[in-house]
Amino acid sequence: MIALLSMCAAFAVDDAPPPTRVSASVVVAVAKRDLAADALVERANELGGWFQSRNDEGLSLRVPSVNVDALLDSASATGKVLGRSVERRDVGQEMADLSGRLEARESVLKQYFDLLARAGADSIVTVERQIVKAIDEIERLKGRLQLLEDQSTFGRVDVAFQFRDRGAPDRDGQSSWGWINTLNVQDVIVGHQMNKPDWRSRGVSLDEAPEGFSPWKKQRRYRAASPDNVLFRMRAVKQKPKASLDFWQEAMRTRMESAGYRVIDEQRISANGTDGAMLELAAPLGTQDWSYLIAMFPRGGRIVLMEAAGEVTHFAPRRDAIVAAVERVDL
Repeated sequence: MIALLSMCAAFAVDDAPPPTRVSASVVVAVAKRDLAADALVERANELGGWFQSRNDEGLSLRVPSVNVDALLDSASATGKVLGRSVERRDVGQEMADLSGRLEARESVLKQYFDLLARAGADSIVTVERQIVKAIDEIERLKGRLQLLEDQSTFGRVDVAFQFRDRGAPDRDGQSSWGWINTLNVQDVIVGHQMNKPDWRSRGVSLDEAPEGFSPWKKQRRYRAASPDNVLFRMRAVKQKPKASLDFWQEAMRTRMESAGYRVIDEQRISANGTDGAMLELAAPLGTQDWSYLIAMFPRGGRIVLMEAAGEVTHFAPRRDAIVAAVERVDL
């Protein structure tokens, strides 16, 4: 108890940083989960921590709070990051409040013991009940204080090797603009399986397929695929209404997030001098996590779309080739 009170008193010093509970999580796709997990357990040990739990889907690690960011960076480096978050909460005021309440209850308990020594036979039972109640409250307060002390000393990093929510993104419309509602990983897959999909490239051309990809012969519906099932297609849709690149970029991002995709990266891109926007997304699809890249170029009365999709560990090595192909497309 003295140690807890001393610790809380130390937090009151102006120059001392407030005790902070740090928790972080990262979703990362890796080719070999066991090797990645072993490496992260070793890294946690190097940083003065340990692993708290581990299963096939991921692991939970504890390290000194000051080393949470370092461990999170190590986890992110094991594969393709699909999601990452850090939460920091100041628990100094809560600990100070608990410490004050604990001190007060211990003072009351002492008074009850003094009263018990002088109590008559008719009041002993009542005093004993109050003592038991006070002890229960004191133990609860001590437990909460010790928990906050532990949480502020050691941060927690949860690493998942795939999305825990396996629901596929919504294929239905979430946007007022019809063409945006056609952006779906599932439709990219189906479009590669159909002999005559219901979209066309409408004059968009590419001198050669992305490196490592083989194209379909029919250029009016440009499609290409890699041996490990990473898919690429180009199409054009009517631009209704005509709007700026900023307008369509925001509308596209909003719809994809509401449909259940997670934005991994967003940037501007240029194809043969035409400015466009590129979104890189991730989402669960069946038992796998898929990457989905969309490049969008408003031009005149149409919007040119280039899409690529594949399981994340297959997609990552081919991403640069896909982006290079996008940048040389003739619009």
